[in-house]
Amino acid sequence: YYSGASAPDVNVGDLLLVHGTVAEYGGVTEIAMSADNTTILQSGVTIDPTLIQTADLSDAAAGEPYESVLIQFSCAVVTELPDQYGDWGVTDASGEQATVGDWATCAYTPTLGDNLGLIGVGNYYNEYKLEPRSDADIIVSLGVTAHGPENGDVPLGSDVWATFNM
Repeated sequence: YYSGASAPDVNVGDLLLVHGTVAEYGGVTEIAMSADNTTILQSGVTIDPTLIQTADLSDAAAGEPYESVLIQFSCAVVTELPDQYGDWGVTDASGEQATVGDWATCAYTPTLGDNLGLIGVGNYYNEYKLEPRSDADIIVSLGVTAHGPENGDVPLGSDVWATFNM
């Protein structure tokens, strides 16, 4: 987090070198830094999100490694509508529900059963969450449900089928 009289002048895509003190605040690991201790090393950098399952945010031991990391759920289904704080739930093939936070004000309105791809920052506030950064991080997709063996192994030459929600 930033602490000081003037914020560092940085942009999305800047690769930074920061000096500061590491501390826990509200259960979140932070680096207390100031504009004086921030150096832009490179601009125009893109980061690929880390693909995880919703179960990876299910508890403290599972969620801690993804705190402040750009993460992605693919093939998640909306399973819980927004609560009084704007947080809502999704579940993927892991069967564990994860919370999607409301840091960014997005136009998307969660609808039960929507199939989504989600990208966002792993965050902790009373629980681990995926925090979309903008509407571009919420990809409403065709509902594709695969049907096959529980372990996912399909022998070569087998017939498979899928359903599509359009």
